[in-house]
Amino acid sequence: DDFRLIIAWLLAALRPQGPFPLLALAGEPGTSKTSTATLLRSLIDPHIAGIRRPPKEERDLFICASKSAALVYDNLSSIPEWLSDGLCVVATGGTFAARALRTDGDEALFTVEKPVMITSVGEVISRSDLADRAMVVTLTAIPEASRMTKAAFNAILDSARPRILGSLLDGVSQGLANVTKVNLQRLPRMADFITWAQACETAFWPAGTIHAAFDRNVADAVEGVLEGDAVAVALRKWFDKRDQEAW
Repeated sequence: DDFRLIIAWLLAALRPQGPFPLLALAGEPGTSKTSTATLLRSLIDPHIAGIRRPPKEERDLFICASKSAALVYDNLSSIPEWLSDGLCVVATGGTFAARALRTDGDEALFTVEKPVMITSVGEVISRSDLADRAMVVTLTAIPEASRMTKAAFNAILDSARPRILGSLLDGVSQGLANVTKVNLQRLPRMADFITWAQACETAFWPAGTIHAAFDRNVADAVEGVLEGDAVAVALRKWFDKRDQEAW
């Protein structure tokens, strides 16, 4: 599921319009979160700034998004409410308005719709609206025997990069040919993304593979949000001890 969702995120990022899902890479130290994010971004957006630290305010978020093909924030320890709402807007499309600097009456508008990726040690998505738009991939620790130097890894990646990009473009080509033929039996919240993913995925897997993986991932993410809420945990324990049919 995790590999398929990462491929789906890359295929979506290669499309000029969204909405886009948010890809969240989580894992303990030593799971190569930053390296993975750097690798994935390099396949779709060779921006010189690379991955970034989280913004300090909403204006910075939208300026960064307007200058990048994909927005990647590294090593988040938490996501405040304003950033959670802002990431939802960036991924699904919206406009941020602010007073232009050194003016009293001029307004600067930033209209963005970009793929978003974050990395974190633990699960930092605590709001359900962002969780519904997110695909959370938990990376596992790399054994010492499997580690390699950055130079050796980059050499392997540079050799494989043309084939990786070529495969992704095979998927995009398949998607462009099939997207108008996709007829989903039910529409999830990220219906446009699922429609595009299902149009592309038949280049690699049977139809419906990514949709099923996405549904399982969203259910796990929502469960994680509930487990992080003390009130929700207490209520669920309370209900479990009583006659559920009465409720």
